[in-house]
Amino acid sequence: MKRLQNDGIVFRERVSSFKNGGIQNNFDANLSWAGDNGIMLGFFVACKSLLQNDPNLAKQLPFKFNYSDLITNLLIGIKSYFITLDGNFINWARAEGFPGDPPGKDPWDYNTGIGVLLRNIRAAYDSDDILKKEVYDLFG
Repeated sequence: MKRLQNDGIVFRERVSSFKNGGIQNNFDANLSWAGDNGIMLGFFVACKSLLQNDPNLAKQLPFKFNYSDLITNLLIGIKSYFITLDGNFINWARAEGFPGDPPGKDPWDYNTGIGVLLRNIRAAYDSDDILKKEVYDLFG
């Protein structure tokens, strides 16, 4: 996870090294895929919904997260990282609003990232009135 200067967060490329200590080819610590961030957004939205629907569940968990804040910060990060200055969504980003080459330099690799991201932005929008307003305010 990377924290941005605007309080946003993004999740970066996953595997940096292997158990035997070898480094993954073409690993870029700043590279982030839209799909990973969509998956995490969907997970946070689902967790928030589960805890709202079953308050007793929160008492049983060994950890406490403020899912509302995580969702808000991730939405801010998504807008900053995965939307270019001219308003286009991008699958891979190396820095805020700047496209990155996908691992292996295959432009079709993980090309579904934007779809995963948009599906889970919509899930956040549909989940409750507070998130509906946040999504609308950020993405219009």
